[in-house]
Amino acid sequence: MDIPLPLPLLLDGGTGTNLLSYGFTFDQCLPQWALEHPAQVKALQQAYVQAGCDAVYAPTFGGSRAALSAFGLEDRARELNRDLVAMTKENAPEVLCGASISPTGLSLHPFGDAAISEMKSVFSEQAAAAKEGGADFFAIETMTSLSEARTAVLACRELDLPIFVTMAVDEEGKAPSGASALGCLIVLQELGISAFGLNCGDGPDTYPAIIEELHSFAKVPLIAKPSAGLPHDPDFTYDRTPRQFAEDFKPILQAGAQIAGGCCGTGPEHLAALRETLDRFDFSHVSREKDYHDLVLTNGLQTFSINAESVDFTEPLPCTVDMADQLLALEEDSKDVILLEIHSPDDALQFARNAHIAQLPVCFSADDELSLKTALYLYQGRALVDSQSQLDKDVLHQIAAKYGAIVF
Repeated sequence: MDIPLPLPLLLDGGTGTNLLSYGFTFDQCLPQWALEHPAQVKALQQAYVQAGCDAVYAPTFGGSRAALSAFGLEDRARELNRDLVAMTKENAPEVLCGASISPTGLSLHPFGDAAISEMKSVFSEQAAAAKEGGADFFAIETMTSLSEARTAVLACRELDLPIFVTMAVDEEGKAPSGASALGCLIVLQELGISAFGLNCGDGPDTYPAIIEELHSFAKVPLIAKPSAGLPHDPDFTYDRTPRQFAEDFKPILQAGAQIAGGCCGTGPEHLAALRETLDRFDFSHVSREKDYHDLVLTNGLQTFSINAESVDFTEPLPCTVDMADQLLALEEDSKDVILLEIHSPDDALQFARNAHIAQLPVCFSADDELSLKTALYLYQGRALVDSQSQLDKDVLHQIAAKYGAIVF
């Protein structure tokens, strides 16, 4: 879905770190505190508007039912998200309102106890409440795993609002889960998000190289929302002054970012300085060849650009309870893509439990509609779908498009 404003776009800064000066503490529940201190939230949000921001995030970070359960507030998820978005719309009617959607604290199978349907339900509840409050877009932010970011996107896209996604990664572009920023982009942009990028981290220094890599593959605008360096105890002051922060942003813009903002430690002064940088920057000079000519696939951890004229598939592999050894053995076969036989939804589930072992991208060959839907719903990468699968061709293409797969 298109972003309802022309680019470049300036987002706001770090909500939590700025509210520290208004009395908030990190051992408190941010959504609850924000709703109970409307004057303080209004002062911060209006300061962002005055700084020239085009969008302000509602203080709904940590507002999912799962995250709120740590404070015994899970039953207030709808109320908090709806009312905080509505309050933000009232505080800053001149700009867009983004509903902040953050990690839930849940982990998906096979590394955690949550099923994808459970996590999706948590995100769906929060997103629906935010839309009820009047959100203009969803800001899925500070994501540390592709599986959770992807689940949030699957939930949010049912509500027909633009979706921004930003990952928290290290200097090598890796999230704590091991997922690469590039792999996340490849998967999520095919699911229909409106923009993708990075937020948080140790400052803007590591962003240019990662943004430049993303820009070669991006079909959506790129976001950069770094922190103002590292915090210093005991008062949570940060390295970058507003002027330094804005100056350090120039290489990020040159690398390809068109949506800018700040995270921890960035206040209205940082955004005002960044506004000047954006207004003076010549975006017409940013041009780079896009890497669309190959089949671009990912298993989340690695990204693969494969020549479509010479794809070398493995022999068809059935899905079984103990298929881990077979997947490991395929590393020695020098093939491009694992061809998986999906005869039932149970087959899809068996592979999902072992997918983290596969070192190659996959192609699903399915017997029926439900089996293919299940396989693609559960797979946390970008896959091929066998064009010879025993399905009506229109149905095959519709299912593949829904989950960002390529019929081949």
